[in-house]
Amino acid sequence: MDTKEENLEEGVFPGCTLEYFQEHKEVLELIKSVEIIIDDKSNYETSLQKFKFIMEQYREQAHLLDSHLEEILEEVIVRVRNVNADMNLKHTLFKYLYMIVSVRGYKVIVKKLPHEVGDLKPVLSMLEEQDSTDLENWQTRYCLLLWLSIIVKIPFDMSRFDTGESGDSSVMQRILTISQTYVLSHDSCNKIAAYLVSQFITRTDVKQVHLQPFLTWCTQYFLSGNSRDDFCKYGPLSALASILKFGKREDILPHSEFLLTTLTEAHINTDSYRLTRRYYVKLIQRLGLTFLKVQIAPWRYKRGNRILSVETNDKAKDRTQDLPTTETITQEEEEDFEVVPQVEEIINELFETLRDKDLTVRWSAAKGLGRVTNRLPKGLADDVIGNVLEYLSPREKDPAWHGACLALAELGKRGLLLPHRLPAAVTAILKALVYDEPKGYCSVGSYIRDAACYVCWAFARAYDHRTLEPFVQDIARGLPLSSLSCLHFGVKDLDKPFRFGWLFSFGLKSVSIHYRLYQTGVLPSRRWPYHTNYS
Repeated sequence: MDTKEENLEEGVFPGCTLEYFQEHKEVLELIKSVEIIIDDKSNYETSLQKFKFIMEQYREQAHLLDSHLEEILEEVIVRVRNVNADMNLKHTLFKYLYMIVSVRGYKVIVKKLPHEVGDLKPVLSMLEEQDSTDLENWQTRYCLLLWLSIIVKIPFDMSRFDTGESGDSSVMQRILTISQTYVLSHDSCNKIAAYLVSQFITRTDVKQVHLQPFLTWCTQYFLSGNSRDDFCKYGPLSALASILKFGKREDILPHSEFLLTTLTEAHINTDSYRLTRRYYVKLIQRLGLTFLKVQIAPWRYKRGNRILSVETNDKAKDRTQDLPTTETITQEEEEDFEVVPQVEEIINELFETLRDKDLTVRWSAAKGLGRVTNRLPKGLADDVIGNVLEYLSPREKDPAWHGACLALAELGKRGLLLPHRLPAAVTAILKALVYDEPKGYCSVGSYIRDAACYVCWAFARAYDHRTLEPFVQDIARGLPLSSLSCLHFGVKDLDKPFRFGWLFSFGLKSVSIHYRLYQTGVLPSRRWPYHTNYS
């Protein structure tokens, strides 16, 4: 009996996973046949749908495309560069390119796009010719903005590309104008336009002239009292957040106080649009990192196992036992530096957004709180942790519980939650594992139990087993209780500590029991929980 039959007898079934990009030749043929089918509406739509169907199969395993991306992109770009090609043909090619970008992600694709000096003016001119109100071919504008974002990084002064003729705008001004236009657009182009701005405005020859005016241009949309402009705040916010992400600290620091004051006066944290609040949180946390020196907290706890691999041999156990003790690590001298008052204001804003009604905003605030705390002195960081624990109290509503759990996980992952805080943290997390608040004919609490499981996963990953051992039995009782109502999260996180054999001797047996109950339908039927959005 072969291995496949043995697996089927044992109940192990093959998943819907792919091993390689099987249709790469078919994809290339579809691209090459564009010139033929462009005038045949029936074949044209069939080809588009076929290309989309092929790409969608790899959305969960997009890395399989990597080995063929350069060849595919080359076929597209060669045809786009043809000056004699019809614009409808180019629109179709850019639709194909956008499907690839949507599956693999623009951060990967942009690195593989050509960035020759000769492409700058043709791409910029093609982008200027596009109609920003054309809803049918917005993919063309999206891909051209993405392509331009890598071209503008060429190591030559932008003034060299100017014609010098009177009345002609400089290339630098043309790029800035087109970027501002699409930052304010109401489609997906605003996200890529923000990325383009961050790559362009942080250039040495551009930031000296255009950085301050562009920041001022963005902030005027925050202070607008017109409700019609509420959506327009999102684009400038994402552009500013992207500039703070890619810009140098010494370039941003002179403008940080101005930006913080403007954001505070605009009260963007109460905006009704979810993405506006989310990018506000991103911008606030990056301003906090700008105010603080670039350094990692010397007092942080030295992590235990970074990789959750199954290590059961004696060598692995000896390596775990040889890890430095908490006392040795926490005795490191802490550098004495002054924290500006603006940092405290930013931390308060992050704490307020931990209570936000939207999950993605709370998630961003938790990550921001972890990043900022990583640069704080030990005393201030301990105050931050104390305030997070206060959110896990009966007087707080469920969004605050969820935000606090995410924040604890982020602090624990970074080694910022020191062992003397673990008793209080574990006590609060045990309550979160069984959180269930009745509301009318239903109850809320599943996403809080999910976040509490995430905290347990983070603690098992971050702390040495000798540090976590006093709390193991309490956690071992809490996770199975959570898994009974949240199988997707409880069992998944129950398994993580078990991989460190020295924590729970009954771990694998418990997971096996849960899996059998899941198979037989005793527990709720949902996807088997070994995938997470948090890890």
